[in-house]
Amino acid sequence: ESDTEEQAESKSVGQFKSGEVAYLLSQGCTVGDTTYNGSVWGQNLSIENSYPVLGGKKVLANSDQSDFANDIIIYGQNATLDGTIGFNIYVSADDSYEWDKTIGGVTGVKNEEGLYVFTYNVASKDMDKMIQFAVDDKIDVTVSVSDYLADLSKTDNESLKNLADSMSVYGDAAKAYFSGGAVAEQTVTDDLSVYDFTVGTMPEGISYYGSSLILESETTVRHYFTIAEGYGTANFVFTVNGSEAKLTESEKNPGYYFIDIKNISAEKLGNAYTVSINGEDIITGYSALSYAKAVLESENTEANLKNIVKALYIYNQNALAYNNPNANAA
Repeated sequence: ESDTEEQAESKSVGQFKSGEVAYLLSQGCTVGDTTYNGSVWGQNLSIENSYPVLGGKKVLANSDQSDFANDIIIYGQNATLDGTIGFNIYVSADDSYEWDKTIGGVTGVKNEEGLYVFTYNVASKDMDKMIQFAVDDKIDVTVSVSDYLADLSKTDNESLKNLADSMSVYGDAAKAYFSGGAVAEQTVTDDLSVYDFTVGTMPEGISYYGSSLILESETTVRHYFTIAEGYGTANFVFTVNGSEAKLTESEKNPGYYFIDIKNISAEKLGNAYTVSINGEDIITGYSALSYAKAVLESENTEANLKNIVKALYIYNQNALAYNNPNANAA
């Protein structure tokens, strides 16, 4: 016989009324080798001073079990920190509850955990744009990537704090560039020669025109080309790192063609890509930060554009540090 005994943890009246106790009871428990199903427990939270009862309405909880509801609840939220910039809202809903799963133009997708995930992609310049999320009279919240990053910045995890801060600064720099506003100047003193690239001899009938970055909700490298008279897109097969790439004529500038390298995550902004045409490597060593280097070396580039690529570089460096915490370990 064991000389220790488990004791039930006491709960306050408030924890009973909030739905917390009903939720915990509904999760069941295991005693020894026996598992007890607690799904029979519930509570109607719309009734003032209600308590957990057998056969009551199912109680849902958010991720840290600090809020409880019957039909539907926001389980959690976070910002996307990969190739795109966006805000994710995770919703837990009772299977019996009927609701419109398209909110603000985004349709929730049910994940493996049974949560509905709503992802709102946001351009880098619009990180402070408010997203309103409402479901009937059950949920009504307003959120933004900037607010989430501000909260994240309070963490004790230094690498995560640096990542959040640099992402926020990048957003401010992007907004200043596209709106013509002012923002604190960023400083980059690192040697960027590692991002040099080369352009080889082009096939007959096509010329390399230049490259740019598209800084929307995702980071995209775009390479531009011109095609000589008598030639067409069918004459040239493009690949990027061995995968086929589509050559598309620009709608805004007819006569100019481009290929895109899309959805480049923050920690991969310095990763080099090889563009091949008709089986021959033409553009080698080009990364998103190759564009940043070219901008910083140009005497004719406006200050706000230089500032945004500096912020992008700093964001990349912090993303690398966060995703590879042992990279600089002794």
